[in-house]
Amino acid sequence: GVIRALGVDVEKYVQTGQTVAALGALFGAMTGNQKLTQQAGLVQSATDAAKQLTEVSFDQMNLNIERLSNGDVILSDLSLIAPALRLVGEGQITYRTGLDFWMQPLEINLSLSARDDFGVSLAKLGLLRGEADSLGYLPLVSGFTLDGSLDNIGTTQLEQLLMRAFR
Repeated sequence: GVIRALGVDVEKYVQTGQTVAALGALFGAMTGNQKLTQQAGLVQSATDAAKQLTEVSFDQMNLNIERLSNGDVILSDLSLIAPALRLVGEGQITYRTGLDFWMQPLEINLSLSARDDFGVSLAKLGLLRGEADSLGYLPLVSGFTLDGSLDNIGTTQLEQLLMRAFR
């Protein structure tokens, strides 16, 4: 299958990021400014990671769903395995009277691990911990929450995590 829920604001990263990375690398090389060249590399890695998150083809997905008597929906034992990333987490869709199901408040707490090209991009940004699991996935330095609703999934925490490399 394919999941598109992790797509960060790619327009913000891809169009600007590729231009900034190319110009930074060019000016860094011309002037010998290593800091500029390094920043250009970080921008390119963030751009690559953002692009890879927009559409994730996965091999396996597991999810337990339970609807409580008050209408809330509990999401547990969530796991998604793709060639370059693994997600695990849990969450909830909170029932609100009068709202369509797709508009109900959503909160999913996730941990992401990465490998291959995606892992390289995140490692260059300093966002991975050093110990890989038995399948070679390296965990992100922290988890993140998807919020909003199923109709409009919020990825602000994931975007902030990607931008953390520039601080």
